[in-house]
Amino acid sequence: MSSATEDRVSQAELLTDSSELRQAVESIVTTTPVIDVHTHVFPPEFGAMCLSGIDDLLTYHYLVAETFRSTEVSPASFWKMNKAERADLVWKTLFVDNTPLSEATRGIVQCSKRLGSIREQRIWRKCEAFFVRAI
Repeated sequence: MSSATEDRVSQAELLTDSSELRQAVESIVTTTPVIDVHTHVFPPEFGAMCLSGIDDLLTYHYLVAETFRSTEVSPASFWKMNKAERADLVWKTLFVDNTPLSEATRGIVQCSKRLGSIREQRIWRKCEAFFVRAI
């Protein structure tokens, strides 16, 4: 029994030489555009899908799942919180009460190294909220 692909390709077109096959595969791989459909990085034009800031980093779904494994807070209670409260819980649970060892928490540590202290960003968020309320 032959596959549909084999039916469309004549025997003469099949690559049987390993070096020719390697060259064909390398050519296809290097010229094929790659699009990450599982991305969380969208431009501002995407509106609500454009995530930015410390709260969005800390409420990334991997970190939320990890938080549920390390806290007594129920998922129902967690989802009743606003985003800033959820971010605060994730921060306290994974970075204050525990050592950040997972790949997801290490990602936050790397962001902190590149963008500045997570603690400073969280303080700025609170200051910003204070001034927004004062206006």
